[in-house]
Amino acid sequence: MAPMMMKLKLVAIAFGVAQAVTQICADNAAYDGTIKPVSMGGVATCDMATGAVPPFTASAASCAANLTMGGSTMRASMVMGAYAACCKTGGDVCSQYSLNPCATPSDWNPKLTMSGGGDTMGCAHLASTSSAMTASAASCAVSVQVGGSSLKTVVVTAMLANGGCCGATGKSACKAFESNANPCADKTKYMPKNTIDGDAKGTPCSTAMATMEAFVPDKVTCAVSVTVDGKALTRTMAFGGVAPTCCSDKVSICANAGAAKAAVTPTGTKAAGTDVASGAAGASVAKIFFAIVALAPQMLA
Repeated sequence: MAPMMMKLKLVAIAFGVAQAVTQICADNAAYDGTIKPVSMGGVATCDMATGAVPPFTASAASCAANLTMGGSTMRASMVMGAYAACCKTGGDVCSQYSLNPCATPSDWNPKLTMSGGGDTMGCAHLASTSSAMTASAASCAVSVQVGGSSLKTVVVTAMLANGGCCGATGKSACKAFESNANPCADKTKYMPKNTIDGDAKGTPCSTAMATMEAFVPDKVTCAVSVTVDGKALTRTMAFGGVAPTCCSDKVSICANAGAAKAAVTPTGTKAAGTDVASGAAGASVAKIFFAIVALAPQMLA
């Protein structure tokens, strides 16, 4: 048994729990302590895992605040979201204060799971990184800061919607505010459902492009520097990195624009809406996101 799971078991025994000490589910009757959540590796039962959760009363403020467990701190909604799978209805106590990523709220299915970067997690757990909001240009541009990393809300909603959390045809709540830059020289060659890293379970091109600024390609605009995965790249390099998988002819929007090379990249410039969180090239948005939310279960160790 993995060390974390062994500790969880010992904690549960020490507490002598037959059910969660702290209310986990919005509907307390929906709690099932025998479930083994995928976020726990499918090994620990909910009773084993939730015994370590300190006393907690859910509210908009408390769910957005940090919760300390085992000497570590994390946003309370993320901790509770990790246990959403323990709720037969899929709603944890912080769910009403957490993000509903769907344009049509009733499309939201928090009990579904998504896979990425080798991990599988519930839609509710992933949405717990963000607070409930009314979609607007401003609210969709808000960045979620977790574990030293940043993801814009527009990216979070796009990833969840594209991952099926809003049903087979459901749209993101922030869809109207996505930039959706087309990375292809011939816009008809764009394949938005392909993934930027070639992994069938990776980030769709449409998700990766969600916050990239649309622009008219020429020598100057393609030489502008954007930040991707913490690295400064020219648009020529950034869009060239996704064109092989996102464009059927593999030709990027900057390929024939006479763009300047990296050696003459303007310094101190940055395209609007682009940062390490945009994930338009290089690291997969999904992999970054899963790496962030995967921290929540580890707090139980």
